[in-house]
Amino acid sequence: MLRRVHDGDADFVVVWRISRFSRSWSHAAREITALTDAGKNLIAADENLSTDGKGAGLLMQLLVSFADWEREVLAEQFEHIKDRVIERGAHLGRVPVGYIKVRDKPQGNGDVSLSEARTILRALGSEREPVHGSLVPDPRGAPVVRRAYEMRLDGASISAIRAMMD
Repeated sequence: MLRRVHDGDADFVVVWRISRFSRSWSHAAREITALTDAGKNLIAADENLSTDGKGAGLLMQLLVSFADWEREVLAEQFEHIKDRVIERGAHLGRVPVGYIKVRDKPQGNGDVSLSEARTILRALGSEREPVHGSLVPDPRGAPVVRRAYEMRLDGASISAIRAMMD
């Protein structure tokens, strides 16, 4: 998008919000300056702003600064929440093959309840107490994954492992 403006193929850049224009204040400041120096325009549609008037560039720079600050605050909040979730033993992200996610109220997509998770863990000889959001081995999927690892360790090709899993 910016390359087309810099190459002279376009006269302006439209973004929904100024916060979506760049990932950092310094990058946004450089780009806004380059655009205005070249007589080009940056338009933030949701905020009804553009760089084509007196003081508009300054206002854009201030908004970019606020957006950068907001991004930092959100990143800090996410890290704090992530740390708390991990501390209590829950899993973040996609569930790996061979595991099932434990939920207080299973949502019907392969999740298990706390009592089901406790039963699975006890059958495996584990005294670990499951918590909402944690993972437990999938009684059907885990043996297949274990076999795939063993096959690969023994030198099997990915094609052979894939055939075994089909």
